[in-house]
Amino acid sequence: MSISGRAVIASAPAGTAAAGGVLGSSQAGAAPAPRGRAQAAPAASPPGDVVGRTSVGYQGWFACKGDGSPIDRWGNRRHDSGRPPSIGNNTIKTWPDMREYTRSFPTAYPNLRNAQPAVLFSSHDQRTADTHFRWMRENNCDTAALQRFNPVGGEGPMRDVYAKRNAKRNAKPVVRIRGFGFADDRRPFAPPEYLDVINWFKAQGCYVIGGVPTH
Repeated sequence: MSISGRAVIASAPAGTAAAGGVLGSSQAGAAPAPRGRAQAAPAASPPGDVVGRTSVGYQGWFACKGDGSPIDRWGNRRHDSGRPPSIGNNTIKTWPDMREYTRSFPTAYPNLRNAQPAVLFSSHDQRTADTHFRWMRENNCDTAALQRFNPVGGEGPMRDVYAKRNAKRNAKPVVRIRGFGFADDRRPFAPPEYLDVINWFKAQGCYVIGGVPTH
């Protein structure tokens, strides 16, 4: 492969790390030091850490029939995933600029207004990931976070493939868990329950980041 996530990110972790306002060298909103007492400077982030890095969310869930992916269907682009996207079988909100992709898959749409065929990319293809990570590198993005929802749902096998491609932090898989600290009826969890989740992932050898509300 020409470019991989590791090549793009260099010393920073990739795959499942994400920016979330959780990590930092100092605590936002902390009380100021009393007058007359020196305030300790925040510790510098070690090389390769996720602190201070620019991270982007990465879905990696677009599949095409015939792309060799575990699901082998048109994922996230159609009502009927067994048929190619078309005017009558469509959930596409925006059309990707396909000029820099090296592999594409034909749909059942008519040609575009520029007379080019209506083709799409597959996230399963390594060349697609290479293109995306090259764009990230060219635009100063340091890490990419693989966003994963229901691991046992239809997209689970696609996400498993991407999870195996992640880079790591201190040789540990990086996991960012979204949803800590929300106080509403749908998430009636107390801090000890969140701590159980964190400790379970740490026991599996993971580097854990918590995703919390902005407030």
